[in-house]
Amino acid sequence: MSVLFIGNSLDNTGWSDASVNLSLALAKTISPEKLVYRPLKLNQAVPSPEDFCGSPEDYHDFIKLTHEPSCGPYDAVIQHVLPDYAVYDRSVLKPHGKSILYYVSECKGFAGTDWLAKIRVHDKIWVPNKQMFDDLIAHNIKGVRIVPHCFDMEEIKKPRAALNQESGMPFRKDDFIFYTICELSRRKNIAGILKAFFAEFHSEPNIRLLIKAHGGKPQETQKHLEELTKTAQVNMRILPNPCYPRVHFITDRLSREQLHSLHATGHCFVTASYGEAWSIEAFKAMILGKEVVTPHSSGFTEWNLPSRGFRVLEEPCFGADAPFGIQNSNQTWWRPDLQSLQTQMRRAVEFVSSSTMVAKMQRVKHRQWAEKAFSRETVGQTMKRLIYGS
Repeated sequence: MSVLFIGNSLDNTGWSDASVNLSLALAKTISPEKLVYRPLKLNQAVPSPEDFCGSPEDYHDFIKLTHEPSCGPYDAVIQHVLPDYAVYDRSVLKPHGKSILYYVSECKGFAGTDWLAKIRVHDKIWVPNKQMFDDLIAHNIKGVRIVPHCFDMEEIKKPRAALNQESGMPFRKDDFIFYTICELSRRKNIAGILKAFFAEFHSEPNIRLLIKAHGGKPQETQKHLEELTKTAQVNMRILPNPCYPRVHFITDRLSREQLHSLHATGHCFVTASYGEAWSIEAFKAMILGKEVVTPHSSGFTEWNLPSRGFRVLEEPCFGADAPFGIQNSNQTWWRPDLQSLQTQMRRAVEFVSSSTMVAKMQRVKHRQWAEKAFSRETVGQTMKRLIYGS
C-alpha cells in the first residue's frame, strides 16, 4: 500500500497539530517507505519558503509535483486541507485508488457555498465528529466516515511542573484555578467565560481564572483581554477588588512544554466556544485528569461524554464567526447559555472538593477509554481499514 498524505502541518495551530498526528498515526500501520508526506501551510504569517504557501490555484500545481515514481501511483491520496484547496486528480492514483478529503469545520451547514460541490467530487470524506458526519449525510454526500483526531498519549501524560510565582503567576496553595487556552476570536467566546466567572465567583477570592490567549502582538492581546474583563465587570456592576487580581492573562507564545505546565497549573479547563471540530487543549486537559466544562454539541460530543464532564446547554445561533469568507445564513453555530455555564463551573468546584471515590473511578475509566480510542495506534488502524475497505 502506498499513500500520499498532504497536510497543513506548518501553521502552528491546533489544525496543523491534528494533521501531524493523523499522518503519524498512519505511519504506524504501513511501511515508512510507502507513506509520502507533503507538509504545507495555509497561514501566510508562518515563514517557511521551501514549502507550499499560496492560493488554491497554486496548490493544484503543487499536487502535481508530489508524484513520487518510487511510491506512486498511490492507493490513496489524503488531503487534510480546506475544500477550497483540495483537488481531485486521478493521474496520481492507481485504478482503484481513492481520493480522500479530511474535512474539518466548527459549524454546521454549508449549503449556499461552493464547498458542497468541491467536497462531493472526492471518493471518500473523512470527518472528526458526528455533527459533521450528520451534516454531510443530510446533503446526500456519499462515502462519509468518522476518523477522530488522535494523540501521542504518553507525551501528553508526561509529568510537568506547574507554573509558580517565579513564572509570574501569583497563585496560592488553596486557590482553585479555572483556565482556558484559545485564540483571540469571537468564536472562542472569552467574554462569555468572563461573565459567567464574575457572576458566580465574584465574592470568592480563592477562585481564579487563567486565560492563555493568542491573536497578534502580545501587548495588543493583553489590552484586549483587559478591556473584555473591565466591560464584563462594569456591565454586571461588579467592583474589582484590588486585593485579589483573580483574572490572569498569558499572551506570549508558549512552547509545548510551557503549555503542558499551564495544564499542570489549573484544576478545571473551561471553554464557551460557539463551535469546535474537537477542542484539542480541552481534550488534553481531560487526559491529564482535569475537570472540563464544555458546550454539549459539535466536536465536544466525541469525547466529553455526559457521564464524564460538565456540559453546558446551548441554543442555535447565526454569525458566531466568518470562516474563510463563506459565512451565510445556512450555517448554524451554538451559543452557550451563560447561566448553564455558571452552574457547571460551580459543579466542577464542588466535584473537585468533595467527589466520592466511585465518581473519581468513573473519571479514571473514561480517561482510559479515551486514551485507547483516540491513540495514534487505534486511529491509524481505522485509517488503514477505511483505505482498503468500505
